[in-house]
Amino acid sequence: LEAVCLKAMAVLPRARYQSAAELRQEIDRWLEDRPVTAYAEPFSVKVGRWLKRHRTLASVSLATALVAAIALGVELTRATAANNDLKQLNDELEVRLQQLAEAQQRVAGQLYQQGEMLNSLQEYSVALQLREQQFAADPSEARRFDLVAAWNGVALTQHKSAQLRLATESYKVALEHLQQLLALAPQNADYLTMRIRILGNRGMTDVVLYGPETAAQTYVEAIDAEEELIRIAGSTLDRRREFARLNGNLADTLAVTEDKERELKHRRQAIGLLKEL
Repeated sequence: LEAVCLKAMAVLPRARYQSAAELRQEIDRWLEDRPVTAYAEPFSVKVGRWLKRHRTLASVSLATALVAAIALGVELTRATAANNDLKQLNDELEVRLQQLAEAQQRVAGQLYQQGEMLNSLQEYSVALQLREQQFAADPSEARRFDLVAAWNGVALTQHKSAQLRLATESYKVALEHLQQLLALAPQNADYLTMRIRILGNRGMTDVVLYGPETAAQTYVEAIDAEEELIRIAGSTLDRRREFARLNGNLADTLAVTEDKERELKHRRQAIGLLKEL
């Protein structure tokens, strides 16, 4: 398992698994107690695996010497222990996959901050594949939220890489997943914060791809979500700063339209909030 994780996190892209499917096949081999490509097994391990796969022969020999009831009890005990071991291994694998996905996203974020957008996009895409694998195995709220964050990272990096239509599609998928979370917990502060972040990012894409009117509507949705979050969680410095930023972005977007009244309204709101800060 350690060898699989190390190969998945290899520094050189060509040294890693080339797709999420290849990684999944490798993990399936490990879970099924078959050899993995990332690790050269010693002879003793190969012998041990062969003995495990021919356990039936040993069981038949044992059954001829033991009372049936005792043999059944032994097998039940062994099965219980095996199930417990398998559960523990599955839990450990989930922890390792979570750590791997988090590490992948951290690397992508660092590359983004350094302005290496294509490399960042590549790393975010790998992280997204891992998050999709996790969600397929465990479609919980926590795993869905992780998936939303991964889609947002991919979309923002696509925007910075001038892949605007792809960014729009990625934002759409992220918002669809997030809407399902908000349907379950409409006042969850983390979900609302993520919605504000995604809409604020999508507004930058909309203004270039679809024009100021569409972008303005996106910023209005973000401002509405921010007002709801402030109502629920209170008005913190960070929240007021974000509220000022969104109003400023909306005012800048409206500046190229004929709606000067709305532009002035939101610019005054942004300036007022900044003066308070």
